[in-house]
Formats: sequence, C-alpha cells, structure tokens
Amino acid sequence: MSTLNVSVVEPQRRIQVHVFGGQRDRPFAALPSAVGAAPLARVSGVEAERYDRLIQLAPQMFELGTESARVWLYAHELQSLGEFERQLDKLPPHVEHCVFFDGRDDMGSIPALDRRITIYKTSLQARTRLPHERAMPAPCDDLLAGVGGRLVERQWSKRPSVGFCGFVGSPLRRFGFHALRQHQKSEALTLRARTLACLDRSSAIQTRFIRRSAFWGGSMGRFHVDERRQKKVREEFIQNLLQTDYAVCVRGKGNFSFRLYETLAAGRIPIFVNSDCVLPFEDRIDWKRHVVWLEQDDLERIVETLLAYHQKLGPEGFAALQRANRRLWEEWLSPQGFFPKALGFLTSEPKPC
Repeated sequence: MSTLNVSVVEPQRRIQVHVFGGQRDRPFAALPSAVGAAPLARVSGVEAERYDRLIQLAPQMFELGTESARVWLYAHELQSLGEFERQLDKLPPHVEHCVFFDGRDDMGSIPALDRRITIYKTSLQARTRLPHERAMPAPCDDLLAGVGGRLVERQWSKRPSVGFCGFVGSPLRRFGFHALRQHQKSEALTLRARTLACLDRSSAIQTRFIRRSAFWGGSMGRFHVDERRQKKVREEFIQNLLQTDYAVCVRGKGNFSFRLYETLAAGRIPIFVNSDCVLPFEDRIDWKRHVVWLEQDDLERIVETLLAYHQKLGPEGFAALQRANRRLWEEWLSPQGFFPKALGFLTSEPKPC
C-alpha cells in the first residue's frame, strides 16, 4: 500500500539554521534545542525521552549556522500574538525563511503579511487557516519502544475490535466546562462521548473503551504530577491501543487529535473523526488510505463505514496497513521524521517574491 501520492526528493545536504530570539528564562523549543542552540529542558514522567532520537540524529540533518543561514528558527514555542509581532519586527531583510512553532490548543490564526514567515501549528481549522500556517504533528513517544521497537501485527478477523482510553468526563462535567465558557473542551468531550456511544450500539464490532473522568486519569494537573499514577495510566493506554485493531481518534481541547499520531506510532489504524482539521503534509500524504475517515456530522454511519473499510482491507490489506502506518509515523510524523522534511520542503520551494 502506497503511503504517498507524489514522488519526493529528499534533501541531500544538512539544512543550515540560525536560532534567534532566545530568552534565558524560557525553555527552548524542541528543534532549536536539538540543533544545539540550548540544552533541551527535560520534562518529568513518561514523556522524558520524547525527543532523544531527534537529538541523536539532528547533527546528520541540521547545522547550526550564523545569521547568514537561509532558515531562521524562533527559539521558543509561541505563547501569544504579541510575542510573534515583537519578534517579527526584529527580522532583518536578508532572511529567506523564518519559522515559528505553535503547539498551543488555541485555533486562532496568526496573521502575517511577510511572505518569508511560516508558522507550524498543531491546532488549525481548515476554514480559517492562513497561507503561511502549516500543520505539524503532535509530538508523541515511540509507543513500541517498550516492546523492543518491534511491531506485533494484529490478525484480521471478521469482527473488528475498536479501542479507546481517554478523557470523556460525565455529562455534568461537560456541562460545567460549557458553563465556564470552556467551549472547545466541552465540544470535544461531547464529540468523544457521541462517537463512543455510536460504536457501542453495534454487536458487529468489539469495543474496549476506558472512559476517564479526568485528564490523564487525574495523574496530571496544573500544579501537580503523580508520576506513579501517570505511569499506570500510560501503560493502560498503550495496552488498550496495542490489543485492538482500530483506535477512536477525536479532537481534544485543540482542534487536533494527539491520539492520531500515537495510533500510527503503534502501527494501528485510526478511526479519525474530522472536525475541520488540517493534517501534516496533506498535499503529500494520502491520509484517507491510512485512516477510517469520518466527518463529525456523519457519526451515525460510523459502524457502517468501519465495517465496509475493514471488509475491503481483508487479511493482507489489514496487515499491510499496520506496517504502512508505523512507517508513516517513523518517516514523516515522529519528531526526527517531521522536522527535516518540513524544513527541507520549505527550502526547496520557490523563493517568496
């Protein structure tokens, strides 16, 4: 099964980048840290090794350059429109490409008239996205690292299994988020609950759903991290993913699904509920060949769509898709896969006029 719908010429040389705007009191973003601009600020808990492979491979893909480098990287992840505008005002006229990263849940577009600017965002809405805004994958761990990095393929059966392990909350809690005007979170949790309910109604599929009442099962909050509880919750999530054929992937507070990338990393097949999302490399990856694609307004047909997709795959196609999805994550969507391709394609495009 083909992953891409166009042929791609990989960059042959290391990409020279210049990191600018660094502030001592803030952690540097992943790529500026990986290229050597500053040590990576280590997070605690299960996410501590997320960028280790990127750091290991970065010297082969990137070179930290001077102000004459073609690509300028802003040192930190954006936190506000004002921060972006202040940095933009300092940009010298000779810079060819200036790249910012924005991993916030906020879906608001950041306007920029300067055609040298590219902003990579995890959360975008297709209908409001601006030309200089591009999707980047949510950075996730290698979910197969704990099993030796080896993909153990699921065997095709007539009755597919569907997994989900995550925050759904109760109707009362979802109403509470709405009352507090946290509308994105309320809408996301409601969409998750509706999706799971539609799947639960059918005896033609096997569902294995773990509905959490709190984010990360209550192991993480604004002011605390219970690492022991976090590890247990994480292990349950990974086992749920590895022990099922398909995984429900619905947006969270931001308009993107972190679980989508984790499912691909695990070599499993996402059931992706599209909420006007923008996915990475959408002009190069044929996403509908890698996921069971469903529009959020068409949830009532989710079982019918899944069964038709599963039947069409058959045993050979089912096995091949698991391998293709794992390869897609490794080569295109992991931190070490995404960054060199994103900057390589950016610098190979025609220069702004």
